[in-house]
Amino acid sequence: MSHRPVCRFFLLLCLGCLSARAEPEYREFTSTDGQSIKAVVVNYDPGNGQVVIRREDGRKFTVPFDRFSADDQAYLTHWRDEYDRSFYSLDFMGIRAESSRIVFVIDESGSMNRGRWDKLIRTLKPVFDAMEPPLDFNIIVFGSYSTLYKEGGLIPATKRNVFDAYNWLQYRSPDGGTDTKDALDEAFAMKEVETIILLSDGYPAGGPDSVLYYVHDLQRLREKRVVIHTISYQSDQGAEFLKELAEQNGGRFARR
Repeated sequence: MSHRPVCRFFLLLCLGCLSARAEPEYREFTSTDGQSIKAVVVNYDPGNGQVVIRREDGRKFTVPFDRFSADDQAYLTHWRDEYDRSFYSLDFMGIRAESSRIVFVIDESGSMNRGRWDKLIRTLKPVFDAMEPPLDFNIIVFGSYSTLYKEGGLIPATKRNVFDAYNWLQYRSPDGGTDTKDALDEAFAMKEVETIILLSDGYPAGGPDSVLYYVHDLQRLREKRVVIHTISYQSDQGAEFLKELAEQNGGRFARR
């Protein structure tokens, strides 16, 4: 496709624009030769390199990706990534997490004895086998204190990253108390996290109310609330707390 038809395309869009109420998703797109138009992305298919945009008057146009400015190309790439993420979900021990940015918070306190821990690791194997891009994840295990799998935030669920994470989890040794608050604090510190999946077999140190109030305060500091799913594992101790934590934070609760 030559530059001249593209210039004409953007020029026609500009000349035909109708005044309409601006909406947040509309963007001022610019062609490689400097022509601009306000429109919204309808679709971008990286396979064929075609972008469908809709002008404010409702008319749709298909434009090659390489005819957009460098800034717009970066925007379109991000748009496609977020679009793909919106369809991702993961089944975690009976809970469907509809999110692509997840932190797994797993209790490794002394009550998760070796037999219970080994059973959990076997149960998690199919979950880890199913993890793949566009999922970004991290893991926090906690007893009397919390331990983060990877520093620096979430990591992509490549085959290598998932394999390494599962092996790291497999060779952990349960010990200590149940400092749920500290683990959740570390999870919330990851700015990109959208969903936390908390698995525990016990009563939180300091009592349920201290954790519930603390999480409430953490949520108030965020622009978008974090969804918290909870699992009571092999024990009813702390189950009511976990259920309430999920209910207060838009999540689901399960017993396993």
